[in-house]
Amino acid sequence: MHFKGFRLRHPSMPTPSLALAQSSRVRASQAEAGPPDGDSDNGSHSGGNGGPGSSRSTMESDPDPPSSRRWGAIALLALKVLTGVALGMLVMVAAGPGIISTSPGLAVTLALINIFLPGNVHVDKVQMGWARPLDISGLELRGPRALGSSPVGRCEHIQSGASLWAMLGALRGRKSAFSLGFQKPWLDLGPDAAGQPRFTHFTQAGSTGKAQLAAIDAAKPDMTNAGTNPEPLADLAFSAEAHLPFCEVWVAEGRATVSEDMHQLVGKDLHVTAVLGQEQLSEQATDLDLDTRWLEEHAAPSTGLPLPGLRSRAEPAVVLLNSQHIQAGASGWWDGTHLRLHKPLTATLDYTPAVTKFFLARASPLLADTVAVGKGGQVHASVSPAGMCLPSEAYTIRVDPLRLTVGRGQLLDRLVSLLQAGQAKGIRGRRELQVWTSHFESEYTSAGRVTTKRLDLLLGKDSTGLHVAMWGWTDVGKGQMQMVLGVPASGLAWAGIHGLPPGTMLPITMQGSSANARIDWAGASRQIGSWALQSSAEPDKPGQGSSIGSKLMHKGLQAMGKAMSQSTQGSSAAPKGAADAPEPLGPLPWDNE
Repeated sequence: MHFKGFRLRHPSMPTPSLALAQSSRVRASQAEAGPPDGDSDNGSHSGGNGGPGSSRSTMESDPDPPSSRRWGAIALLALKVLTGVALGMLVMVAAGPGIISTSPGLAVTLALINIFLPGNVHVDKVQMGWARPLDISGLELRGPRALGSSPVGRCEHIQSGASLWAMLGALRGRKSAFSLGFQKPWLDLGPDAAGQPRFTHFTQAGSTGKAQLAAIDAAKPDMTNAGTNPEPLADLAFSAEAHLPFCEVWVAEGRATVSEDMHQLVGKDLHVTAVLGQEQLSEQATDLDLDTRWLEEHAAPSTGLPLPGLRSRAEPAVVLLNSQHIQAGASGWWDGTHLRLHKPLTATLDYTPAVTKFFLARASPLLADTVAVGKGGQVHASVSPAGMCLPSEAYTIRVDPLRLTVGRGQLLDRLVSLLQAGQAKGIRGRRELQVWTSHFESEYTSAGRVTTKRLDLLLGKDSTGLHVAMWGWTDVGKGQMQMVLGVPASGLAWAGIHGLPPGTMLPITMQGSSANARIDWAGASRQIGSWALQSSAEPDKPGQGSSIGSKLMHKGLQAMGKAMSQSTQGSSAAPKGAADAPEPLGPLPWDNE
């Protein structure tokens, strides 16, 4: 009787030992009798045990050839492995806390976790249980091997007074919130070769991340030959607290490695506060001085996934950042993946040289030598992410008008000389100029491109100063730029050009390397000369010399001017060579002075 995989022996069948003895006696009697008549010695090899004939007949009669048996064994082994893993997972679900709390169990658990992560997780010790508090010591995060496998994050202790059972109950909304603390975490947010924080290596797949970094790095200018040293780093102290419907989170004695410029921008003691949920906002409104009137004025979005412990798909949320130099806040609805803002987030920054580097110089090279900000030394801005969702791939930063003190560098000096504005009030004989800016907007993308729509500047002490404008883009990652320095009709008046339509703008192109851009001063000079010649070709005025030579000169200039621009003389159309400039962002602040 045969069944799949095994054989049942009938009671009348001989036992294996009896069958073996009978087989031995039969072979002995055959040996004494010799081969059958007609068989030679050679014949015995063709049909005996172990001979080719025997092998061939065995192969022909075997219903399961070796290849089938091999694949069958592999399939059986795979089934055993999968069954073992499944049983192991079931055991770990029931007795997981106790297993993970042992060194062998922790090693196996981390090995399984690291299979599914681009980076690598290491933990020194875990103490946890269904009825005991959580304590994790020595957590370390490393990047993938393809990117060096260097540490990018660390936390000395992760602790909670609640048991795993209490945590699960809180996540399901059936028990009160638990506390979770992170003691002495460290994050490596320093820039890598592509300018991205090194902490992001932990989430990048090895080959993909390496290819992306190589592509970005290849597109960057060769800074090694230029003698540029690596960007200096500094440690930024931070702490955080989060008030959630199911958990109270605190972070103490945190430290982040950042660029020295970023440390200068943020300053000391960064503290991040997050509040999620209607009840939590009401409880924290007084302590955190929160304005919650927007909850009544704006309806919550209906998209998103419900979160543990929350009653709806989107819950109100507030995020606050406070440090020595930055105060910022954002509010909206958290849908499980994004914070959907109900208005642009607001930020106030104390002026430091890092403000010039990250914002002012990228909006306009004319502001690269800014040394001070007037009226309290603060910069007020609003930030609108693409789609009004955080996080985002692009952000538009709108900066309020500023009163700046700007060093008279080479670019400013050349511009003043070109327009013959050296005698303007607040410019004459000064190495530092007072500069007044309009509102301006710049879009920052994750790829490193900064696009400025239009920034108007007034050089000098009052509204009689030199008015210029700028627009275009700068690619920080590639070190390239393409911008236009525009001089409106009021600025061209310093060069003796009058009678131009109000919207006229002389373009001076700036393109190429950000460190050494090609500026079309020659083209601007030719255009100014052309317009100046046209402007000077006007009838004699009372008091002017009336000599025959003077009259002939003015008539000649007038004829040349008409020949160069017949269609624009005395009309509202822009003259030939004028730029098609973007519109200003609202009224210019000095127009009311």
